[in-house]
Amino acid sequence: ISTQTPSEILVNQLLFLTFAYAGVQLLVLFASRANYIFSGYAYIQMTNVIYKKSMAKLNYLSYDFFENNMSGSILAKIKRFVNSATSIFHNLHYKIYRAFSTVFISIIGLAYIDLRLGFALLLFIGVFTLATTLITSHFSTIFSEQAKKQSILTGSLVDKITNILTIKTFGKNKQEANDFNIQVDEYTNALFQETKINEIINGLQIFFMIIIEVIVWLVLIQGWQQGNVQAGDMAFVQSLLFASFHKLWGIGSVLLNINTSVYNATEMIDIFNTKSSLDLQP
Repeated sequence: ISTQTPSEILVNQLLFLTFAYAGVQLLVLFASRANYIFSGYAYIQMTNVIYKKSMAKLNYLSYDFFENNMSGSILAKIKRFVNSATSIFHNLHYKIYRAFSTVFISIIGLAYIDLRLGFALLLFIGVFTLATTLITSHFSTIFSEQAKKQSILTGSLVDKITNILTIKTFGKNKQEANDFNIQVDEYTNALFQETKINEIINGLQIFFMIIIEVIVWLVLIQGWQQGNVQAGDMAFVQSLLFASFHKLWGIGSVLLNINTSVYNATEMIDIFNTKSSLDLQP
C-alpha cells in the first residue's frame, strides 16, 4: 500500500489476503477449541487417576506408617501432588509448547529477512533457557525446603484443629500457638526465597530481551543502509519480535514453576515407593 498506487490488481490482492487471513484465524479458532477440550479431558482424567492411586496406596500401608506421619501432612502431600502434576501438564502444554511453537515460526520469519536475525533469536532462546536451568538447579534446595515446610505447616494446622479439645483440656493453647507461629515463619521465609529467585529470573529475561532487540535493529539499520531492508521488513521483524517476547514473557517463571512442582511432588512419590511393614517382615 505504501509503495503502490491503487489499482484493480492491488485491490484484488488485498481482498485475497484479507479473506485468507480470516480463514486462517477461523482454522486456528476451531483447532484451539478442540485442543482445549481434549487437553481438558486429559487434565481431569489425570486428577482422577492420582486421587484413586493415592487412596489405594494409603490403604495398602500398615498402621505404623500413620502413627509416624501426621494425617494433615499426608493430606497436604496428596493435594500438592495433584496440584504439581496438573501444574506441570498445564505449563508444558499451554505455555512451553505454545511459546516455542511461536518462537520457531518467528525464527524462520526472521531468517527469511536475514539469517543473522534468525540466529540471534535462536541464540537468545538457548542462552536464556540454559541460564534459567542453571539458576533453578543451583537453588534446588530452597524448593525442596519450601515443600517440606509447607507439608509440616499444613499437617500441624490440621492436627491442631483435630485435637483442639485435648489442647484446651491440658492448657497447651499458648505453647501450641507459639510452635505454629515458628512453623509459619519458617515456611514464609522459604517462600520469600523462592520469590527472590523468580524475580532474578524475570530480570535476566528482560535483560536478554533488551540485548536481542538492540542486535536485531543494528542488523536492520545496516540492511536498510545497503538497500536490502525496507520499511515493511522492519515492521514485519518487529511484529515477530513482539509475538515472540509476548509468548516468552514469564517463561522463566514457568520453568521455575515446573521445577518447584517437581519438588512439591517428591514427598508423595516417596510415599508411593514406601513398602508396608507387613511386606518387610521376614
